[in-house]
Amino acid sequence: CIGRLNRRRSWVEFYLAFRKRQQYIALYKRFANHIDCDWMTSLSRAEVKEMLAIENDCSISVDGIMTWRDLADAQVNLEKTKHIANKESRKKSKGAFSTFFKSKSSGELEGADDAPISLSIEELRELEASLQESTETELSSDSKLAIVDFTLTSFCVDLIGRGMRPLAKYALGKLSADFLANQDGSFAFGLQLQSVALHDLVTHQTKFPTILKSLQSTSNALDFKLKKSRSGDQSLFMNLVAFEIVASPQFVVEVMEFAKFESSAKAEVEVLDDNNDDIEGEPERQIMREGAADKLSLAIADAWSHKKSTKQVWQVDCNIKAPIFIVPENCIDAQATALILDMGSFRFLYGAPPAASVRDWFQANSKAAFDPDYVDYLALEMNHLAFYVGTVGEYMDASRNGQITSSGAAIIEPIFLSIDCGIDNSTVELSRTCIMSVLPDLNLQLALEQ
Repeated sequence: CIGRLNRRRSWVEFYLAFRKRQQYIALYKRFANHIDCDWMTSLSRAEVKEMLAIENDCSISVDGIMTWRDLADAQVNLEKTKHIANKESRKKSKGAFSTFFKSKSSGELEGADDAPISLSIEELRELEASLQESTETELSSDSKLAIVDFTLTSFCVDLIGRGMRPLAKYALGKLSADFLANQDGSFAFGLQLQSVALHDLVTHQTKFPTILKSLQSTSNALDFKLKKSRSGDQSLFMNLVAFEIVASPQFVVEVMEFAKFESSAKAEVEVLDDNNDDIEGEPERQIMREGAADKLSLAIADAWSHKKSTKQVWQVDCNIKAPIFIVPENCIDAQATALILDMGSFRFLYGAPPAASVRDWFQANSKAAFDPDYVDYLALEMNHLAFYVGTVGEYMDASRNGQITSSGAAIIEPIFLSIDCGIDNSTVELSRTCIMSVLPDLNLQLALEQ
């Protein structure tokens, strides 16, 4: 590393490089480890200036400094090993006569802990050889180190119609994403979205100024986390809050008109040959779509087979609050009729503790080769799926109080459904599956006036 600027390779330059290396390693060892190592003393001000002068030397590359630091750390680790071995040998050498000479031996032991640790020439050569081999070894394709942190504070899109008339405004809250990949193949990925909103700028004096919004108080609208350990175990967590979607009649008409205007403008610009190319290329796009679906299914099957063969652990926890759809007769009159479809919530669990019914079934129907550790358990829960008929005013009052169930007359009462599943992978030839489902009740109410 010496001489990379002046291009000198004389014996004098090599000797100066050797001297700087020896000085820097000795100084850096004491600077970084004098607190943990009793046999090392802290650097004086003059020695700190000397170490910094070597680090700021333009004739020494950064890689050279880092290599010297790695060698210093390796020497310290070997000195710590020898220090521990010396303490153990001193304890063993303290025999029966040590009680007679107690005061003298205790003082000698205290002084021996502070004694400097020296390495032989052979030990130093072995350290340098091992360090050189480790630096020359190439990392595998999975050995990557990456840290990515992305934050988008806000994002807004204004939709403008004919005559510069505003139609809608789309507002996206804070979006943050982070990714960490370690050298051992493990990684962690996270995605958080604070809020989503779509404002209606068409309907005047509307009861629903925001026709699309995320319903949350303190948490984020979306939380997504994916982790993979060094051994290949993976965990996925996703939490999605409910969204309120209002089908405003006037807004829907204006958006359809805007779409027709865009399509007509494109039709005027397009050439007839381009249309023919699109028609001829349609079969190719269909083949590409089918090929993508086949690749996705094949990738999932390969991942599942690899999981079974390597006994990896997967954990999935998806908590999804389904959207709430409101179809009002109009958005201006509070007495207008509104249809409310509450999709409830869905919870999907994989790798969680099994349900008692599924576990008992496998235990009662086990074979000789059955192993409980080879059973994968899944759970799916659906809660509060309901359909209501009411007025716009009733829904507005119910949503303010957080009680959607009182927003009108129920056509379909809240539905609750739970599914517990277990898959036995103890044998490769045949996999047994147990599914337990519970649907407590289903109430459907219809009236002529509704």
